[in-house]
Order: sequence, then C-alpha cells, then structure tokens
Amino acid sequence: MKIALVHDYLNQWGGAEEVLLVLHELFPDAPIYTLFYDREHSAIPQNIAFPPEQEGQWPKDLLHMSGLQRLPAWLRGSRLLMPVYPTAVEMFDLSAYDIVISDSSAFSKGILTRPGAVHICYCHSPTRYLWDWHERYIQEQRLNWFSKAFIVPFLSYLRIWDRWAADRVDIFLANSKNVQARIQKYYGRESQVVYPPVGVEVRAEELDSCQIDRTIPDIYDGVERDIPYYLIVARLSAYKKIELAVDACNRLQLPLVIVGTGREEKKLRRLAWGSVRFAGQVIRTELDGYYRKCKALLMPGTEDFGMVMAEAMSFGKPVIAYRDGGAMEIVEEGTSGEFFDRESTRSLMDTLRRFEDSWRAGGYDARAIHGQAQRFDTRHFKDAIREIVAKVSKTIMPLQPGRDEP
Repeated sequence: MKIALVHDYLNQWGGAEEVLLVLHELFPDAPIYTLFYDREHSAIPQNIAFPPEQEGQWPKDLLHMSGLQRLPAWLRGSRLLMPVYPTAVEMFDLSAYDIVISDSSAFSKGILTRPGAVHICYCHSPTRYLWDWHERYIQEQRLNWFSKAFIVPFLSYLRIWDRWAADRVDIFLANSKNVQARIQKYYGRESQVVYPPVGVEVRAEELDSCQIDRTIPDIYDGVERDIPYYLIVARLSAYKKIELAVDACNRLQLPLVIVGTGREEKKLRRLAWGSVRFAGQVIRTELDGYYRKCKALLMPGTEDFGMVMAEAMSFGKPVIAYRDGGAMEIVEEGTSGEFFDRESTRSLMDTLRRFEDSWRAGGYDARAIHGQAQRFDTRHFKDAIREIVAKVSKTIMPLQPGRDEP
C-alpha cells in the first residue's frame, strides 16, 4: 500500500505543519508533496523528536516541490502567483499511490489522483479568504479601486476552483465541529471530526511547577516583577485581532507577553504601552516556559480550532477567548476559562476584570483544566488516522500491473 502526503506550502511553522509532522511520523516513508519549501522558515522547532541527521529539517529525499520552487524565494509566496497555484497543484503526479492524504487549508485538496486511489483530506478550514472572510480579506488588503477591479473577479475564479477541488476529495476529515459545519456549508460534503494533535506532554504531577511563582520574564524591564502576565501565542496577522488584547491590557495596565511574529508586528508595537512586550519567535523549550509562568492565555480572534488553547490548558492554564469558532469546543466557561461576546476592547476588558476577580479568589483548578486538555492528546489523532487508513485500504483498487510509476 503506497501512501503520499500533500501540504499546501512549507514556508512557515504553525498548527498545520505540526499536523504534517505527526502524519510523517505515522508514515515515515511517504513522500511529501508541497508547492514550495523554505528551509529556514519551515524548520522544525528544537527539542521536537526527530532524527539528528536531519537537524530539524524536513527530509530532503521525501520532499517533492512544484515548479514554483525554482523561482526566487521572495516571489514564491507572493500573492501575485496565486492564480497559478491551482495549476501547480494539479501537476503533481500521484498516479503511483494508493492513498493520498492532503493536509489542507487552501490548495492541496485540489490534487488529481488515479482511479481507484483514495484521497483523504485533513481540512483545517475551507479557504477563509474565498468564503466567509472574503469581504474582510479585501478590506484588510487596503486596495485602491483599480486593484479591486482585478482582485474581486480573481477571487471569484479561485472560489469556483476551490469548490470543484473539494469534489476530488473522497474522505474529508475536519479539525473541529466548527470546520465540519463550514465544510458542509461551502462544499456540501460530510466529514468526520478528528481533533489535531497537541504534542505537549505535561503529566498531572508536574502541574505544581506550573503554578505562578510571582515572577515574570526578563523582557519586563519596566514592570514590577511580582505581577504575573497574560500570554498570546500566534502569528501576528490581522484576523487574529491581537490589537484588541493589546488595547485592553494597555488600558487595564495588565502585563502581556506576545510570542510570535508576522505582518502586523510593527503596527502592534506602535499600539503597545509599557505593560506589553514582544518575545518574537521562540524555540519549544522557551515557549513551554512562557506557558508555565503565565496567568492565562488570551485568544482574541476567531480560530478554526486553536491548538495553542489546548497547549496552554495542558499546563493547567485557563484561556480567555472570543466566543466563537474552535474555542467553543475547547474551553469550558468558568472551569477552564472565560469568553467575551463582542470583538471589542470593552467586551474583552469586562471579561478580564471578571477573570481577575475569580483568579484572585483561587478559581480555575489546574488539574481540572489539564484533564480537559487530554481530549486533544496526540495519541488520539494517531489512533484515528490509523483506523481510517486501515479501513479505506480494504477498498483500494490495485494499480494495474505493468503501469509505469513516476
């Protein structure tokens, strides 16, 4: 049984790449097809178990990139090339494989497979900027009228292709009930929910070391060191709504640490006052340290799932999130965190005040929060994928004898 993996593009490290890594662990001999590969920005974080000879990099002998890889790095990920992404994906020759698993939030579900093969798509989300966020996407680009005249019909073309591409999938797996509903709405397809793997393993007996010791990281040069901090872990993108958390913590003078980088970083730094500090990109051990010492994780935007929420909870930390999307499946209000109801600074401030009162009174039991996070342990994801692959392998039409392989 020959299996191949397909990923949109390897030019960053995030939740989708963590899923791909676990799929690679499950099927270590499966080739990985992707539109393009950026060795520096997609490096596997330190202290994630991986063969030492690979030095934190994806195995070169398994990577298959599209023709876009030959372009300069600055151009490969440019929006100017989006019109050719569908064609580039369709040109992957996957005719030798019996099962193809795409790890997709955009283009990789549009691959072409041979008759009799099974295409399983692990869908992180129907492409946001083509469907439910297409108006927001256009607004965030701050385009002039001339540019809009081109981008609007172009997005319509991509939306039609994306709908056609969804019909090429044999089995959809959704990373949450939230995404499952959107797959049904936009693609008219049934799907099975398989929560993504949260690989942080914190044993219950370790939770005492995660309790607040009333110290904060050295980056807080101007803040009293006996004040615990709130934490954000995210790519600094507009849709994450991190400016709401920055504004709320500014006004309430609450310490906030932001881990991550992205296009919105300069804007957010301009908004931040003395109680807000940026940690940038950190390695896994440093991130674990931030989780251990924080008071709570903030999630001000809508997430399809939100793996960092489950990660924070595995350390016994509560989550304060916008009441929408994947947070509704992860956080239990009053036990493992709190919700705010409107995407506004005032709404978040009200919830932070309520949380502060409850936290000072001893609320949010770390062991109870940790127990809730175990639903998203990596072993559950692996077991589900193994079961699905074993089931579909019984239905595979074998490759015809004598057929040439790529």
